[in-house]
Formats: sequence, structure tokens, C-alpha cells
Amino acid sequence: DLVALHNADGTFRWVSPSVKRILGYAPSELVGKMAETLIISDEVDPLAESESRMAQLRSGESLPLVQQVRHKDGSSVWLETIVTPVLGDKGELRELHAVSRDVSDRIAADQALKSSERKFRLIAENMCDLVCVHAPDGTYRWLSPSVERLLGYTSEELVGKSPYDLIHESDDVGTNPETLSKHASEGELVRTYRFRRKDGTYVWFETDVQPVIVNGEVVEIQSISRDVTSRIETMEELRIARRQAEEADRAKSAFLANMSHEIRTPMNGVIGMGQLLETTELDAEQAEYLRVICSSAEGLLALINDILDFSKVEAGELDINAGPFDLRALLTQCVDVVRPKADEHGTTICIEGSERLPKMIVGDAHRIRQMVLNLLSNAAKFTHEGTVTLRARVESVGTQPRLHLSVADTGIGIAADKLSRLFTEFDQLGANTAHQYGGTGLGLAITKRLAELMGGSVSVESEVGIGSTFGFAIPTEVIDVPRAARAKRAPRPLSTRHDFSGVQVLVAEDDPVNQAVALRSLQRLGIEPDIVSNGQEAVDACAACAYDVVFMDVRMPQMDGLEATQTIHATVPYDAQPWIVALTANAIVGDKERYLASGMDDYVSKPCTAADLASALDRRESRRTPHVM
Repeated sequence: DLVALHNADGTFRWVSPSVKRILGYAPSELVGKMAETLIISDEVDPLAESESRMAQLRSGESLPLVQQVRHKDGSSVWLETIVTPVLGDKGELRELHAVSRDVSDRIAADQALKSSERKFRLIAENMCDLVCVHAPDGTYRWLSPSVERLLGYTSEELVGKSPYDLIHESDDVGTNPETLSKHASEGELVRTYRFRRKDGTYVWFETDVQPVIVNGEVVEIQSISRDVTSRIETMEELRIARRQAEEADRAKSAFLANMSHEIRTPMNGVIGMGQLLETTELDAEQAEYLRVICSSAEGLLALINDILDFSKVEAGELDINAGPFDLRALLTQCVDVVRPKADEHGTTICIEGSERLPKMIVGDAHRIRQMVLNLLSNAAKFTHEGTVTLRARVESVGTQPRLHLSVADTGIGIAADKLSRLFTEFDQLGANTAHQYGGTGLGLAITKRLAELMGGSVSVESEVGIGSTFGFAIPTEVIDVPRAARAKRAPRPLSTRHDFSGVQVLVAEDDPVNQAVALRSLQRLGIEPDIVSNGQEAVDACAACAYDVVFMDVRMPQMDGLEATQTIHATVPYDAQPWIVALTANAIVGDKERYLASGMDDYVSKPCTAADLASALDRRESRRTPHVM
């Protein structure tokens, strides 16, 4: 410590040697000088007036001081000093004894603490979140002013109360007043729950709880609560929207499944009878008509398949099956399909550049045919007494040839501001267009998706009153004719491996036309099948006769095909159970797997041909094993 003796006027009489260490002065440098010359004016002494201090000393009382004193090097030092007066016989002040201690570190710490407290209070009072200090039992000790904005209470109204008085009774807080300290001592807690406002409404809070632990005991609990009402409400809206979307998706799937069945059933009759008619004697004109009928039916079936698989197209899951095909023949077939509609409108339809095309290229012939038919059908629909021209060329871009196909018409044309909507699903550029020209609004959208799946793109140019040109370009591969000849498959005979004579077959089908198609197709294989019209009749027939194969429709009156299959497996002896093939118009993705999982042995979708039935019979001979329930 620094010890000094002062005269009554405050001048130094004697200073201890420690002054050199504390203030940098030698004792001799201070003797005779006034102590006040060393004191910096911004002192923290509450008795700032020197006259007041002197009056206290003359009364004989010691004077405590905390002063900022100037060091010899110009810096400052905080000294805590006790000044003791020495009085004469008559009570006069004779001298002063002062003992000083360097408290600079303590003052700095105190100032830092006060600054931190000011900052904390400033943040707490102005932040949007609710900051609280709790006693170990959870009761409030202090709440930030934001409590009034968030909950409607003042801090004073809640101090001493428990937060559990405000939390919604149905919310799981994860603790209670008795166990809060225990849970908090294990680490920070984060909870989300509803808090009751003063007006009775509720607000969602997400609260972080942090314990203050001293010597292993929770002495205080701090919490920060954030209003997450908007987030919770948004999450609930998203949950509802997701549920509605899932319900809508299920409804769409159910609609598509029903549409698939209802359309494929008559299509099976059209295509099946057409193919059976091809086996009869026809003159040249009849054969041409039949060829167009079959080609059109196949085009319609392809469109149905595209619509049913549209969800797969959107998800990028539609498979592209590339192989060699005759491009010129494909384009000619497409034009032949559309020509009758063009003729109705007095429109000429033609192909340009086909003679310069390679005969064989590699691509998905089915998808390319669908794309060309979409473009040709659109052009013919919107062109009356005009011209529709199909142009095709194959160009090499680097080492990758590309097939360019375009359809130009002299139809009504499209305004420039509507071109961006052309490839949008179900968009027909207005109700008038849909009413006047019909259609689903899917053709161009499907064409665009297919082109992109093949690694290509679509294009459009149009002018109102002049006409439009739609096209697409996709990568391909040109192959020579000998290679194509090797790649082409010869027409498949109705049976490739087995003789079906003696095979006992039952057909369960409720539609009379499809019954006739199945009957004639199986007769071509040398089979005379029995025909029943519903599942119950199929069960009765299998009980009365040992059939080798049952072609089972799924949707039938009285008893459907799935129930009939399960009943047959349950009632027919193990070694006499037939090979059951689902013969159904249900062709949505997943139907095949569902039917096989239910106990059926194979699956053929409608429309089906005699060749499809022969393949199913071939598979039965190759894979036949007893059915185990």
C-alpha cells in the first residue's frame, strides 16, 4: 500500500517508497506538493466537493475515497484511499494520514460489468423475443418488456407466477414445476407450446431453456421464447395442402384406372376383331380400309397409354425404347391415318423430303409415331381448305445425327402472345378454341415431354391468318439396310415353342365382344375354350372341370376376378389348381404387381391379340409350378 502524511493544507509531508511502484514518482518528487495536483477531475467519489470533504475531516471522521490519480507516465491509476485526520488540542486539523491501495483492476471489472449489464438490458428491452429469468422452481423473477407486446401482461403481473399457469393444458411441455430443475440441469431444453395471452387467445412459443448451475445446483433458469405462430400455422396449412394433394392424386389415379378399363374394353374388341379380320380373304380396297382402321386404333391406344402414363411423364419415369425402324414407312402410315380428317376439311396433306431420308434409323418408333400424329392431327384440325406438309430430314451435328421433323400448315395461325402457352398441359388457348375444335390440350405437351426425354427439343413458328409450323429435333442413329435386316424381327407365329392341343382353357369375361375376341383368338391356337361371364361362374366351372389355364377378367359382376382367384386357390385341390392369367383392361402402373401379389400367375392387358394369348400360354409352359397358398 501507499502511505502518505499530509499537512493540514493537503501538501505531502512524507510519502512511503511504494509510491515509486504505484505512481512512478520518487518520494522526494511529491514532498511539498498538493495532493490535488495528482487527482484527475472525473473521479467517482460521491463527495466530489473539496469543501465537503474538508468539513468531514475537521470533524474528526475518516474519509473514504476512490479516485483516479495521474501516474508519472501520464496514465491513470485508481486508488482506494482512507484519509484519517489528526486533530490538535483545540480540535484544529493538524495533519492527515492517508493509506491508498491500487484498485484499478477492480474498477475496470466493475465498469465492464456495468457496461455488459447496460448492453444486456438494452438488448432484452428491444428484442422481439421474450427473455425471462426464473427461479429454480420455474417461477418468473424477471421478464423483458416484450412480454407486454407478446402476451399482453406487464412484467410486474407475471413476476412470482409459474409459466405453467399460462401454457395450454393439452400441450406436452415435457416437464413440470417439480422436475424443471432436474431436466434443465441435464442441458438446454427446447420446447414448443401454446401460451395464453391476457385476452384469452393463444400464441405458439418456441422456448430455449438454459440452466445456471453453481456447485452442481441450479440457482437460476434463463429462457428465450420466440413467437412461432406464423410458422406453425404455415406448417399446418402445408400439411392440409399435402393431404388434399394426396387425396386429389388418389382421385386422379382412381379416375385414370376407371377410364383405362372403360376405354380399353371396347378397344380390345376393335383391335381384336380387326386383327382377326386380317386373317380372312379381303380384296385390295377392303385390306386398305382395314389397315387404316387398325392403324388408327393403335394410334388411339397409344394416346390412351400416354394419358394414363402422364404422371410418369411428369416424373421423368417414362421409358424410351429405342430400336431400328423404317422411318419412311412410319411417316407414310401417319399421313394415311390423318388424311381422312384432312379430306373432310378439303385440306391437302403431303410429305416432302421422304425420298432423301435413310430407310432405317434408331429410335422409339412408337413414341415418334405418337409425336408425328399429334402434330399432323393438330394441323389438320386447324386447317380448312389449305395444305398440311410433313417435312423430315436427318442431319449430322458433329458425330451425332439428328432427326428433324416439322409439320407446316396454312391454318388459322396463333398470336405471338399465346405461343408460350402452346405446350402447357390442358391449355387450349381459350374456351372458344376448345369448343370449336375440341381436343384434350395434351397433344403438344406430351410431344414436348417426349422430345425432351429423347434428348431433343420442340419448336414453333406461327402467324395469325398465315399458318403455323411445329417441329421437333431428336438425336438418332442411321443404320445400313443389311444391319436393319438383321435387326428386324420376323412376324411372330402365334406359338413359338409349344403345342397347345389338349390344353383345357377357361375364359372368364363379362363383355360379349371381348368374349368373341378371346374365343376366336384361342381357336386360332387350336384351343376350344369354355366361356363364363363372371367370377362365380368361373369358380363353379373350376370346381366341375380340371382346367389347365384360366384367363380371368378382373372387373366382373357378382364376383370379381381377384375374389374368384382366391376362392379357386382355396377350394380346388392343390395338384389340380389352374394357371390363372389376369386378362384385364386395368393397365395403370402397379396393376400387374398388385394382381400377381393377390395370387394370379400372369398378366395380359387389354387390348390383347392372339399372339399375346399365345405368349401367356408359352410362359405357363416354361414357368409352370404348383401354386402354394
